[in-house]
Amino acid sequence: MKTRTLALAVLAALAAPALAQNRGTQPVGAAAVELADRPLICEPLGLRMMLPIGASAETLEMGAKTHVRVRLPGGQSAINVQDARTASEQELTVVLDGIIRQRLGLDEYGAIPKPGFRTPSGSGRLLERQDDLIINGMPARRAFIQVREPVGADTVLGYTVFEPTPRRFVTVELISSVERFNTDRPMYVTSVGTIEFEDPAEVAVARTVGVELGVRVFQELTPSDYEQVISAFGSNWQWERLYSPSVTGAPGDDEEIGYRRIAASVGTRGDLDPKRRTRSGADRQAGYIVHVDSRTLHQQYVIDSAAAFFMTPDREEEAWTIRMAIRNRKTGEVQNSTEVGARDVNSMTVSTTIGNEDPVVVRPLIQGEGYISRVESYLLPHLLAQAGIPGDYRFYAFQSRSGQIQMRSDLLEHPAETKAWKLTTRLSSNDASQTSYYDDDGTFLRTELPDGRLWEPIELQRLVKLWRDKSLPMD
Repeated sequence: MKTRTLALAVLAALAAPALAQNRGTQPVGAAAVELADRPLICEPLGLRMMLPIGASAETLEMGAKTHVRVRLPGGQSAINVQDARTASEQELTVVLDGIIRQRLGLDEYGAIPKPGFRTPSGSGRLLERQDDLIINGMPARRAFIQVREPVGADTVLGYTVFEPTPRRFVTVELISSVERFNTDRPMYVTSVGTIEFEDPAEVAVARTVGVELGVRVFQELTPSDYEQVISAFGSNWQWERLYSPSVTGAPGDDEEIGYRRIAASVGTRGDLDPKRRTRSGADRQAGYIVHVDSRTLHQQYVIDSAAAFFMTPDREEEAWTIRMAIRNRKTGEVQNSTEVGARDVNSMTVSTTIGNEDPVVVRPLIQGEGYISRVESYLLPHLLAQAGIPGDYRFYAFQSRSGQIQMRSDLLEHPAETKAWKLTTRLSSNDASQTSYYDDDGTFLRTELPDGRLWEPIELQRLVKLWRDKSLPMD
C-alpha cells in the first residue's frame, strides 16, 4: 500500500480504524469476481451495492445532486452512479437510446448502429446492448460503447439504466479502456447485479427526522453538560486497546493491532499546541479540548498520530491539528503528514500536507443545520448517553478521508438485556456500522467492529505488558 493512501486512510481512522474487507465470490460467466462483504450504501440515492475487493468509493453531495464515484482495483477504471429526473414519463429504452446517441456523437434522431458496426463518422461503435435485463426484480437496460478519442487509445463506456420510481432514472456508468475492458466488464456486471433500491422518499424522511432530532438534543445542551462529560474523561489519559480476539479467548493469544489514548479538558485554543512559545490573542480563546494519540500496526508499517481538537462553548468556532508519522519497519523510511483545520460559523478551511507534496486545501460547505464539530464527534456517544434519549440520530461531520462534510448516523438504544446504552454508528454512507456500548453514566465499555475486531478500555500497565510480551514496538 502506498504511504499516501495509507496516510489518508489513517487520518480517517482516528475514531474508527479502516475495516478489513472479507471476501465472497460471485460467478460471471467464465469469470469470478471477489466481492467485499461490506456494501456501498448511498442513502440519498436509496442505493445498496456490493463492490469488488480492492475497490474504493466516495459519495459526493452537492445540494440536491448526489454522485457516487467508485475506483476499480488498479485505479485505472471507474464506475459512476448518478440519478436524474424527467418532467415527463420516458421508457428505459428511450433513455438508453439518448445516452448512446450522445456518446457516439449522433443527432437526436440519428440511427443507432447495430452492435459491432461503427458510426458513419467513425466516432465509435456499439459493442453490446441488452434491452431485457431484470436485476433483483427490477427492469434495466444496458449498453457497452467504444468511443474514438482524438488522442490516445479508445475509451470503452458501459451504461446500465434503472427507473426506481416514476420519472427518476439512475445510471451506472463504467469508464474503461479497450485494454482493460475484458477485466473490468465482469467486475462491473457483477457489482451492478447486486444493486438494490429503497424508496428515496422514505430514506429522505428518515434523514430529515434524524437531523431534526440531533439538532434538538444539541440545542438543549449547556456548557455544564459539556463540562460534565469532559470532567468524566479528565485530563489524564484514558487508554484503549484495538485487537482481534483469539479463538482461545486468552489475551496473550489475541492479535494486537493498535492502541490510543484520549484526554479532554476545558482550556484555550493555544492548548492545541502547548509546546508553541509564541501566543496570540486568539490562543487565549476559551473552549473545550480533546486530545487523541494513537499507534496502529499495518503490515510492515508503524503509524503514529497525535490529534488535538478545539471548540468554543458557543459551538461557533473550532480548530484542529492532526500530525502523523508512518514508519516502514523494514526500510526505516518515515513519512510525515499534517492536517490543519479551522471553522468560523459556516466557513471552514482544511489543509492537508503529506510528505514533501504541496498542501491540499479544501473548503467544505456547511449547509443547513445538524453539523457537529470534531470535538463533538468524539464526545458524541457520551453526550447522547448523558442526555438519555434513545433515537435514530443524523449529524453532519467533517471526514478527513474524503475531505468533505458527510452525514453520519447514530442509533442510540437501551436494550433491557444489555443493561447498557448501545450505539450503532455509521460514519458515512460508505462505511459499515460499528456498535459501541456504554454504561448508564456514559463510561465506555467496548466497540465491536464489523470484521470482529474490538476496541476496549485498558490500563496502561496491562497494555505495556501485552505489547512487550509479544515483542511489539512501543518506542
